[in-house]
Amino acid sequence: MRKILLVEDNEDFQLFFKLKFNELSCNSKLITFENGTSFLTHIKEIDSTDLPSIILLDLDLPDVSGFEILEAIKINPDLKKIPVIILSSSESRFDIQKSYNLNANSYVVKPIGLDEIGEFITHMHKYWVSFNMVA
Repeated sequence: MRKILLVEDNEDFQLFFKLKFNELSCNSKLITFENGTSFLTHIKEIDSTDLPSIILLDLDLPDVSGFEILEAIKINPDLKKIPVIILSSSESRFDIQKSYNLNANSYVVKPIGLDEIGEFITHMHKYWVSFNMVA
C-alpha cells in the first residue's frame, strides 16, 4: 500500500482532508503531521524501502517552515525523488517561485470546502500515485 504524507498545521483542513481521503477509498495510507518537527523526525527514521509516494506540504507551519522542510527533503539523496506538492493558502509569486527553486514538484493553492478537497484528492491521487512513474 502506498503512503501519502500530509504536513499541515490547520486542524480543520487536516480533518476535512482525512474525511474525504477515507471517503474516496484511495487505496493509499494517509499519514498526517501537525508540524515540521514531527515530520522531520519521522522522515529521518524512515526506512529507504518504505518511502512515501507523495509528500503534501504546507509552507506556513508553526515551528519549521515548509521551505526548510522542502530543502531538507530535496538535498537528501534517499528522499529527493519523492514528489513534493506544496499545498498552501498563499498565492504569492515569491512563494511559488521559491518553492520551484527548491525543487518542489507542484504548487497548489489549498482547496476550500469538502467538495473541492475531494476533487483535489481524486486528481492528485490519480496523477501522482496511479499515473506518475518514479525511479
